[in-house]
Amino acid sequence: SSWCGRDVDCRVDAFFMAAKNGKTDVLSLLWAAAGDTNTEQRSLCLQRREQRKKRTPLLAAVAGGHREAVEWLLAAGAD
Repeated sequence: SSWCGRDVDCRVDAFFMAAKNGKTDVLSLLWAAAGDTNTEQRSLCLQRREQRKKRTPLLAAVAGGHREAVEWLLAAGAD
């Protein structure tokens, strides 16, 4: 149902990039695509770290100065 199909890594990477770039509309879309019952995938989205800097989506959003994305991620349970 999503443009990444069944590729969880693709969705998780897209989620990270959306956070890093402050795209709350994309965060919401990918979060909804994971579905309410897929807590494992949602957890992966919030906890995945980028390879080089090891930042989580929350830290990437903070570093980019994306207040709305930070607020969205915190509301979703990021820490």
